[in-house]
Amino acid sequence: MSIRELLETETNEDFDRTRRTLERVPAASLGWAPHPRSMTLGRLATHLAELPANGLRFLRTTEFDVAPAPGSPPRVPKSLGSPAEIQELFGANRAAFAEALAEASDDDLKATFTLRAGGHVLVRKPKAEALRVLLVQHTCHHRGQLSVYLRLLDVPLPALFGPSGDERPA
Repeated sequence: MSIRELLETETNEDFDRTRRTLERVPAASLGWAPHPRSMTLGRLATHLAELPANGLRFLRTTEFDVAPAPGSPPRVPKSLGSPAEIQELFGANRAAFAEALAEASDDDLKATFTLRAGGHVLVRKPKAEALRVLLVQHTCHHRGQLSVYLRLLDVPLPALFGPSGDERPA
């Protein structure tokens, strides 16, 4: 099995779990946050929907700086206005990432990717490893946060890696 095929399997399974979790986001609670320093539910769900676009960026470039250049307008995180918009963005970003990954060769995935913040190197890894850490593990982390938010709002959780307290796997 090629590196690309392994990544396709892993990202598809992970993105399926994320989709099932995003489908549970209640419209009436998008502005809710469990703590003043926490993201709102809407911002967290939007961030999850944005993450596959980061994977696409990693595939198409050799480096990315997460900090805006001096003098450029700051990046202001946004929240989409409805669960349907969040799910639509996730689906579009997932499809674009899958298409780009399908075109990647193992040599492409062995190339070095560098993540910077204000010019400082945060991560320098082969693209395949960067995708596993900066896309798959990052998505898993925020999906876990979203699961906690949903539990606190008494929203039934989907089965993700086995049964949840609310649902058995299909």
